[in-house]
Amino acid sequence: MPHEINYTIDYISGREFKNIDASKIGHLLASSIETNPFFCQKIIDSAQMHLFDATDFDAVLVYDKTTKELVGFIPFKRHNPGSLFPKNVNNTHLHLYQMHGVPLIDSARPREVIDAFLKLTDAETTAARRWIFPHVPVDGPFAALLAECAADSGYEARCIKLYDRPVLVRDPGGFAAHVDRVIGKKRKKDIDRNFRRLNEAGTVAFERATDPDLVASRLEDFLRLEAKGWKGRKGTAFLSRHSDARFARAAFSGGGDGVEISIDSLLLNDVAVACSLNLKIGETIFTPKCTYDEDLRRYSPGLLLEYLVIEEFYRDREVRYMDSAVTINDHVISNFWNETQVMGTLILGPRGALTRTLATIETFTHEARETAKRLVATATNRLQLLSEMRLTK
Repeated sequence: MPHEINYTIDYISGREFKNIDASKIGHLLASSIETNPFFCQKIIDSAQMHLFDATDFDAVLVYDKTTKELVGFIPFKRHNPGSLFPKNVNNTHLHLYQMHGVPLIDSARPREVIDAFLKLTDAETTAARRWIFPHVPVDGPFAALLAECAADSGYEARCIKLYDRPVLVRDPGGFAAHVDRVIGKKRKKDIDRNFRRLNEAGTVAFERATDPDLVASRLEDFLRLEAKGWKGRKGTAFLSRHSDARFARAAFSGGGDGVEISIDSLLLNDVAVACSLNLKIGETIFTPKCTYDEDLRRYSPGLLLEYLVIEEFYRDREVRYMDSAVTINDHVISNFWNETQVMGTLILGPRGALTRTLATIETFTHEARETAKRLVATATNRLQLLSEMRLTK
């Protein structure tokens, strides 16, 4: 590869992450070929410090030999897909709360960085030569370049686990055109009716918290609402585990390392009844988590907040793209956002049967897990219905 002599590449352990110059990570976040706030140093450090499933991960670093710039950052965990594989597989999904898996690759020289990364991977005799990149835009620049560079290096990249992620782009006609073309008249009437009904209960307002103190306060509101809802009952809310709560407070309180953190809230008499977490880099906002007060579900406060978030998107000229960060098909907000991005998991490895087998195993495991979730949800709904029928007798 002609570019390899211009770069230094190395593995480092997670314990060494804090030794990386934070300004270098921040610069790479801003200049990467695809925006990924989940790989900012603050969120990675918070995960490593507090989450049980993110205590052991490493990274590949790529530096420009001449300028000493950090031009590639690929954090990963080691993953054991089964006895067929002589070594572990490297997986860029570090923890449960990471909804994007594209590594940070400098947009000024992406092909050179990926070539250098592939050369390191190919030269390894003791580490994994196969990689899993989950939650990646399948038609994005990273996926395209990885496939091209892999083909030139005796590797192959396969895409599995496809799903549609809602995204928000600016309609040239503005917010009114978006409402007319996407949300529609019938749903708009329902939204207006719920706003009127909620206004009868008190003063309704929208708030985007950006001040660190207010963000910290609204984060506590978010945690409280999430814990009292279905996620709390299911045991998947942040507050369901002390480690997850500590991670949330460390990762999402204020900004850091090039990521601006804000929280959108629907307020009723100055009390948050729906909240959405935002991670902003440049002109892009990710919305990885949202919740609402289920005691007010008759007003659909979560959807009311989504409507106001879209209205704010058209009002804020500094934001040009919003990524919902959802990881499933047919999410409830799909009918509010105006575009979709096809996402998937990229499997990278030496061309041959073993890499194809890895893709098959990952696909089968994913489908089995999704089937189990559906069966559990169906059984839970039936039990709840039977319980309600007994209560009414």
